[in-house]
Amino acid sequence: MTLAQLQAWAGDELRNAGVASSDHEVKLLLMAATGLDKAGLISNAYQTVRDEVRESFLTYVKRRVQREPVHRILGRREFHSLELDLNAATLEPRDDTECLVELVLAQLPDRNAPLRVLDLGTGTGAVALALLRELPQATATATDLEPSALQMAISNAKKNDLADRFSTLQSDWFEHVTGRYDLIVSNPPYIATDVLPLLEPEVVRFDPALALDGGADGLDAYRQILANGRDYLVEEGILALEIGHDQRHCVSQLASANGWKVTQTARDLAGCDRALCLR
Repeated sequence: MTLAQLQAWAGDELRNAGVASSDHEVKLLLMAATGLDKAGLISNAYQTVRDEVRESFLTYVKRRVQREPVHRILGRREFHSLELDLNAATLEPRDDTECLVELVLAQLPDRNAPLRVLDLGTGTGAVALALLRELPQATATATDLEPSALQMAISNAKKNDLADRFSTLQSDWFEHVTGRYDLIVSNPPYIATDVLPLLEPEVVRFDPALALDGGADGLDAYRQILANGRDYLVEEGILALEIGHDQRHCVSQLASANGWKVTQTARDLAGCDRALCLR
């Protein structure tokens, strides 16, 4: 079987399984199995595929047909120009979360300032590490309740040459946090518990429930952060939160009740409200 034939077969398999971006994902999986880049796939399209490469690719396709996300199969995902490894304890970083990073950066008049960043519920370390990449004098403390997530965040910091300014802390939100920070950021769990079973299989089967389940109304984490965050911010500090697409009003109300003012919002690629900046 040639590379082109294998690619066409896999495209049909994924489309039949309901995978919307099947052609793009087939190329990603084929590049992983063959070690070729996109140009290599084209130039070798009519070459016969070695047995061991074909078997690896067939395994990848089978996993994707079972709705395992392509980046979990690959074990890594790009986020804000970083390459981040994933494990079962980490949420897969989404493109939408990049608007949280951009919202924070837009608030900073001096990106070379020695800022202290606290990232609550860090997962892969995506948000904290993206900020460190853009803020060369900043340091970040990243918290998570799950030790395996913290291990992955440390590994990602090393992989992206940011480990010297990155530290982790096992903590249930602010439980073990000390000191004050210039920036507190979080992409907390915000899906209502009874909505979880209704999510796409790629999410509900493969993302960790700890990173998704926001309680009965999806707001449990926001209550914790907004009730306690002021004790860990410097006077002119910034709190920035990712939110669900329909949560701007209710999170803003919670913020106001706890003495916060929403100073700026950001929308994701679909035009939905996705992040809030508070002071």
